[in-house]
Amino acid sequence: MLTKTQSRIMQFFTANVAKSFSIRQAARELKTSYPLVHRAITPLIRGKYLDLTENNLVRLNYRENGGVLAYAENLRKELFLSRPHAKPIKSFLREILEKFYHEYFIIILFGSAVESSKPGDYDVLFVFETNKTANERERAIDVIASNHGDKFHVQSIGTESVFEMASKRTQKNVLNELLNKHVLLYGAENFYRLLKHARQ
Repeated sequence: MLTKTQSRIMQFFTANVAKSFSIRQAARELKTSYPLVHRAITPLIRGKYLDLTENNLVRLNYRENGGVLAYAENLRKELFLSRPHAKPIKSFLREILEKFYHEYFIIILFGSAVESSKPGDYDVLFVFETNKTANERERAIDVIASNHGDKFHVQSIGTESVFEMASKRTQKNVLNELLNKHVLLYGAENFYRLLKHARQ
């Protein structure tokens, strides 16, 4: 069971999947005292929730403990959706889940809407099991998005596209962009399972 501080730490690191931080940097970002963060991080490293690099920096271990990572992502999602500017996202998400409740997919909000209280638009990525399914569902998703205004920019891809993007870590692509600026709206455990295999 995570303590309150450990829960905040895990939320911080799941928000920054591809970044590494010193414990002091993490404490500064969390606006919490260094000794408290140090005490809380040590068991998270021992439990393999976080990794310690050879440079003594801490990063998320997205290859293990998928359930805990999904829990941290869910806390981040609930906090995001509780904000007034997230109202369009909530209604969009509700309609999507009613329409596609029986399918495998992941929904990720990324880009400026993650941090801005007055976002110009909402970039949303859908990941389906295959590119074929993604192409088949794209029109229906676009129709639902248009029901919620003109701010939604939706992309649909299959897991094979995730593998392709993950193999190009230094290139600018949607996956590399969203790893450090995202809210997982649906399918968090599947996201980390996919990332574990795609991003070796």
